[in-house]
Amino acid sequence: MKRFIYKKLFFIVLLMMPIVSVAQYSIDGPTTVNEGSTHTYKIYYNNSPTTLAAVEWFPTHLNPHTLSGHDINITFTNANNSGSESLYANITTDFFNYTIVGPITITINSPLDAGTIGGTQTICSSGDPSVLSSTALASNGNGSYNYLWQYSNTGSSGWTDISGATATSYDPGSTPVLTADRWYRRKVTSDGNTAYTSSVKVTVNPTPGAATGSDVTRCGTGSITLTASPGSNANSIRWYTASSGGTLLHTGTSYSPSISATTVYYAASYDNALGCETSNRTAITANVYESSLQVNGGQNTCSVSDITLFALSINAPVGTVHK
Repeated sequence: MKRFIYKKLFFIVLLMMPIVSVAQYSIDGPTTVNEGSTHTYKIYYNNSPTTLAAVEWFPTHLNPHTLSGHDINITFTNANNSGSESLYANITTDFFNYTIVGPITITINSPLDAGTIGGTQTICSSGDPSVLSSTALASNGNGSYNYLWQYSNTGSSGWTDISGATATSYDPGSTPVLTADRWYRRKVTSDGNTAYTSSVKVTVNPTPGAATGSDVTRCGTGSITLTASPGSNANSIRWYTASSGGTLLHTGTSYSPSISATTVYYAASYDNALGCETSNRTAITANVYESSLQVNGGQNTCSVSDITLFALSINAPVGTVHK
C-alpha cells in the first residue's frame, strides 16, 4: 500500500514539472570567424529571437568562463583555443525550468595578414612616381578580402583613404603633383577585421634653382666657350637649343660650340646624381661679330667703331685721332 502511494506521489510530481524540449531552442551566430573579430550570439526559440533574461553562456576557452544575457558579444582572440571554440547556453526561467542548448563548434581562422607591398623610390619634385606593387597578397581571415590604398604626409599619422584605389597595386600618377615626401600603405578588410601593410616612402627631391651665366662674344666663325653656374640643389648644367623642349646639346658647366653667327643657348640647372632638372632655363647669348681688323700697335677688334687710331706725321707731333 505504501509503495503504491509513493509511486502515485512521484507521478504527480512529474506531472507538475514543466517539460522543456531542447529542440525548441537554438543558438544563432556565425560558426566561422577570424581571430580578433567580434560577433554576436543569440538564443532563438522556434526560429525567432527570444529575450530570456536568465541565460548563461559557456564558451570553452574564454576568460571569464561564463557570460550572461539573452545575447552576447564574443571577441575571438589568440586566447581562444587554436582553431576552434565550443559554445553552449544554459536557459533558466524558474527553479524547475532549465535546459542546455548547444554546443555549437566555431571555427577560428588565423589572424588576418595584410600582405606586403613594394615601391620605395625617389623622384624629382612634380615628377611621376612609378607603380606601387603588391609583393604578397592578403592571407588568412575568411578568404574574402577588400583592399583600399591610403597615403600620409608623415608616415605615422593622418592616413587618408584614396578614393577608387581598390586594386592590389596602385599607380600614384602625376596628379596630384608631389612636391614633398609621401608615404603609402594598403588596407585590407576581411569579415569585419582590418589589417595594414607596412608603408613605402616616395621621397621627393627639391627642384633645382635657376642657372646663372653671362653672354660671350667672338670675332668671326669659330669655337666659343659658354659657362654657367648651377642653381641650388644642382651640380651641373644642361645646354639646350630652346627655352623649353628643344635639343639637349651638352651636359656640363661649360660648353664650346663652333658657330658662325650669333646664337642663343639655354642653360638648365641639373643634379646628375638625382636626375632632377629645373624647368626654368637661362638664356645665354654667343655673339659673333665680323672678322677682326689689326691696326698699328697690334690691337684686334671686331668693329671699326671700337678702334683707336695711332698716326705718325713727319715734322708733326704724335696725335690721337678718334673716329
